[in-house]
Amino acid sequence: MIRTLEEAREWHASVKRLAALMQRLARRYWAEEDGSRTLAETIHRDNEFRSIEAAELEDLASRVLEDLDDLAVLLIFSVFEADVRSRASEELKTLTAQLPEHPVLKTAIDEARERIESGSFFKLTESYGEGDPDLRTQVDQVRRYRNWVAHGRRDRPQNDVRPDQAIQRLGRFLALLDGAP
Repeated sequence: MIRTLEEAREWHASVKRLAALMQRLARRYWAEEDGSRTLAETIHRDNEFRSIEAAELEDLASRVLEDLDDLAVLLIFSVFEADVRSRASEELKTLTAQLPEHPVLKTAIDEARERIESGSFFKLTESYGEGDPDLRTQVDQVRRYRNWVAHGRRDRPQNDVRPDQAIQRLGRFLALLDGAP
């Protein structure tokens, strides 16, 4: 299960490489123009590959590659959001562990917990206002791109964010939360 930005990056790189290799396999080794049928004959002995034509395999790989980057940004941001919410929730638990059981404080803490767990993520990241404002803007661009993907990629996105950019920006934000310069 993918739970960190590094695991999300590794997933994206693995799937992209696998799809590209399958596309290459279809293009170079199933193609009859090559004249070498050794690999194709070997592969066609396998029940899973026996009925697959090069064009079908290449089409499948193209379909995967076509959406892979957008889906990776969606996944990467989801992992990031879960991490930030978890960190904020743990910080709240630590900060409120010693507070007295006053009804007003208990209600305020419960409301804060609810906002952290399921409130606006934009507002949550904005609450880290003392950090780098440019970086918060970059994180918000990734969030908007993720929303564009998640809601059906209608119209044109406000910005274009690639998986490597998302990893870099979101990783810098997490480092900022960790107190790194």
